[in-house]
Order: sequence, then structure tokens, then C-alpha cells
Amino acid sequence: RLQRLPAMATQLHLPAAMQLTPQDAAMLSAMLAGDRTLLDRGLRTSFERTGSFHLFVVAGLHVALLLAALHWLLIRLRMPRWLAAGIALTLTFGYALLTGFGAPVQRALLMCAVFLLAQLFGRQRNTLNSVGAAALAMLLLHPAALFEAGFQMTVLAVFAIGGLAVPLNERTLAPYARALHRIDFVRLDPHFAPRLAQFRVSVRWLCNAVAAEHERAPQRQWRRYDMQHRAPACVFQAALWLWQLILIALVAEMVMALPMAVYFHRATPFAAPANVLALPLVSVLMLCAVATFLASLVHPLLAAVPAACTALLLHSITFVIGSLSSLRGADVRMPAPLLACSLVALALWITAIWLLREQSPLRALLGAALLPLGLLLVLWPRRPQLYANTLEFTAIDVGQGDSLLVSTPTQQTMLIDAGGPTGSPALVEQSSFDVGEQVVSPYLWSRGIRRLDALVLTHAHSDHIGGMGAVLRNFRPRELWLSIDANTPQFHALLREAAQMGVTVRHLRAGDAVSWGGAEFRVLSPAANYVPRSLTPTTIHWRCALATGTPLCWQRAMRSAHRKT
Repeated sequence: RLQRLPAMATQLHLPAAMQLTPQDAAMLSAMLAGDRTLLDRGLRTSFERTGSFHLFVVAGLHVALLLAALHWLLIRLRMPRWLAAGIALTLTFGYALLTGFGAPVQRALLMCAVFLLAQLFGRQRNTLNSVGAAALAMLLLHPAALFEAGFQMTVLAVFAIGGLAVPLNERTLAPYARALHRIDFVRLDPHFAPRLAQFRVSVRWLCNAVAAEHERAPQRQWRRYDMQHRAPACVFQAALWLWQLILIALVAEMVMALPMAVYFHRATPFAAPANVLALPLVSVLMLCAVATFLASLVHPLLAAVPAACTALLLHSITFVIGSLSSLRGADVRMPAPLLACSLVALALWITAIWLLREQSPLRALLGAALLPLGLLLVLWPRRPQLYANTLEFTAIDVGQGDSLLVSTPTQQTMLIDAGGPTGSPALVEQSSFDVGEQVVSPYLWSRGIRRLDALVLTHAHSDHIGGMGAVLRNFRPRELWLSIDANTPQFHALLREAAQMGVTVRHLRAGDAVSWGGAEFRVLSPAANYVPRSLTPTTIHWRCALATGTPLCWQRAMRSAHRKT
């Protein structure tokens, strides 16, 4: 049903920004049903580079939004609170099962259940208690989840928000934002602390001054006094709420830098602005997407208006994320931090949670200072595991093809080839497994290598060049050594990326000698006068036989190739 939305006839007369595309439908499938298989790799990379991929897959945010909307609607229908909570939880539980019931979904559902139960029984609601109860329940059901990245990341994110960001907000601007509620009611002033009451009086005086100025302006005929009086207060309140959102995003990204570095070898400097800009839109987008899907089940015409709104929101968010992702330095790849640094960073953040709950301003200030200190430990560069005065060769298992790591006596690093997919060109293009990203790069990071000194491509067959693009982006080598120029899309793309990064490109032929890194390299092939030939029909026949593995085709191809030779 979601994949058929772009084919609706009602979209033909709408602007391009309001038309759903197949890629939009794939994003809706990931957001509503947890199906990520249709997501485009380039789009997925953009969201991963900005640390906002969690916004476009089924995660705790989407479950919480759905449950909150259902609970609010049932309460507005004057349903008893216990019944509204039960129905909302039951429907959300069914939705959670539909999406695969992953760790973030489990955590959000259990937290919301604890939260609603506390509300029903008149208990004080506490985020840390909720996430603690949810984590214990998840571990009772599946103890091995303690060692899974999904469980660790979803629990750590909520601990960062509830244990660090919320107390920081309460000690800075959150009370002032609440003090602006019903600013025109003077009788509420005594119910606030003296400093907040004085803040209300000051803002009220400013509102009166602005309103009086507008009363003297020529355009006073079409202006309402209430709007003039409340506009400055609304601006103040919006600015304060925006600051709170920015603070939450910054704190969350500081703490989430640890699992991002350990599991994904990634630091995302622009994650906070990406989440601040996209999060408010995603909340509205989720409601529009659900409305579009439900309306399409009745009739496509009913889905026209919500589909247009959904497409406009989707395109706005992807434009913002794509712009941030294209900035230089948006994505920094790095080795995982040392275990000792990770444990000390966690200890500092736990201490900060305790200090921020103390009444002493000095202790709270110390707790706030521990946050960036823990981040510094996570990002602190570790020394590569290389051996001085030793020439080391390491063969990386990439299946068919080659990938060799060379460490010279002066501890300079060189990677020769990077593996890649095999088979027909069509199969190579359709392959979603990037051996350079998922095999070669993790090994280099495990050795603490952040940057390569040289990247060598022996020849442009897919099982040698396939992983080269990812290695080039992840390790930004100083030099790229090539043998011959191949007329293939992969080779040209590699040269373009190298030129954009300012990588020095060197072409080597047989007879060349290079003194590099305390070692002597002598090139044996290809010959100086070698010119690559295009594939002949016999060669194509032989490769197809190799891909199919049919014995008869193999024998015919071998005989044909032998006669040709």
C-alpha cells in the first residue's frame, strides 16, 4: 500500500515538492513499518553522517508519539483515564509487534507504560525510574541484550536526556519558560519564586511598552491589542523552549558519541543542529504519514491532502539533512576509544548525574563540567598499533580478491587493494554489501589507524577496487598509487573523489622504483607500453560461464579461449 502511494493520479497536478516519490515511499515504509530494505544507500548515508538516522526508522520516538496522540485523543473523547491508558497501550503494543519489536521500541513502550501507570496511581513521574524499570524488564525477557548495541544505545540516550539534559534545563532556563505561562494573569505572580515573579513583571512591562508603541502607530486600525500585548511574551517563550531543545540535543550527542565511536567508528559534529532542525518536523510528519496511510486504505482520493503534506515535510527534512551532510567535516571516522577511556567517560557521566541532582550550585557546575570532559576522553586519539623497525604485511580476508596492509619500518601505512564484490556487472551494481566499509575499514580501525599514508590500486577489477571508495573516504590517504587508467565508472568515481580530497595521484609502471617509509618498492607490472584492451565476446562468454558455474558452459568457454589464444 505504501509503495503504491507515488502512483496516485491526484499527484500529477501538484508541484514537485508535494509529490511523493518511490524514495519517499521507502522512507515511509522504514518510518511506519520498520522496513529498511528499500532505502537508498546515498540517502541512508546522509542521515548516518548527521547522526539523525534514528528519526527515519521505527524507534522510541515514533512509538512515544503514537502513544501520546492516542492517549490525548481518547482523553478528549471523555474516556476514563484508566480505560484511555489501557486502549492506547494495547494499540501501541500491537503496532510495536508489527514493526519487529526492536530494543528501542521495547524501551519506549515499557517507559510509557510505567509513566502512565504512575500517573494513574498519583505517583510522581520520574524519567530515570521509568528507563530503569524498562531496562530491567527488557533484561528479564532477554538477558543477552545487555551486550547488544541497540539496547545500550537506546538506554544510554534516555539516561543522557533524563539524567543530564533535564536537570541542566531545570537549573537554567526551564523555570523561566514556565513562568511565561499566562503572563497576563497578575494573580499568578505570588505562586512563583521571587526571581521568576520579577521576571514576569519585567516581561509584562516590556509587553505593555510594545503595545503602547503600536497603539500610536498608523497601522493600529488592523492590529489587535491582545496580539500586540502577547507577542513579545510569545517570542521570549519560543526562544526559551528552543534553547531547551538545543541543550537536550547537545547533551544527548555528547553522551551518544561513545556508542557511535565504539560501534560505528563515527563522530558526528553536526548531529545536534540536524536533530534540532528535524525533530519538530518529524513529530508533525509522523502524524501526517499515519493519516496518509489510513486514508489510503479507504480511498486514494482521501489520501491526496495528507500525502501532499507528508511529501512537503519529507522533502524539507531531507533537504536540511542533505545540506548538513554535504558540509566539510560533517562526518569524521575514527577508531574505537580505548576500553579504559570508555569506562572513565561513563564514570564521569554517572557522577555528573549525581552532582546535577544536588542543591549546591557549585556541585551542579562541576557536574556540567564533567560532560565535555567525558566527550574529550571518547574522542582522544589513540596511538596506532604499529611496530617500529619492522616491515609488516597483513592479508585481510575479503574473500575473492585482495587487500593487503603494509606497515613500513618508519610506521607508515599502505593499503594495497580493498576487495569488492564479484560476478556480472549487474550483480556488482546491485550489491548492498560494501567490503571496504564493513570488512577492511573495521580492521584498520581496530589497529588504531586514522589515516593511511598511501592507497594502492593494482588494477580496476571489481574484486580489487570495489571497497576502495569507502577506504578513500574513511582514511583520506595522502597518496593514491595507480598502475593504468581504466575506463570504468568505479575508476572514474575514485579519481573524482581523490581530486576533491586533494590526494596526490601517482602512476607507476614496470621498472619504477620508489623509496618510501624506510623500504624500497620495485614495480614489476604492468609494462610501460601496456594498453588495456576491451572485452572480446570470448572473454564475456568465459566470465558468464564462471558466474553461472554450469560445467558444460565452462568446458565450452575454456576450449574457445584456448583456440583463441
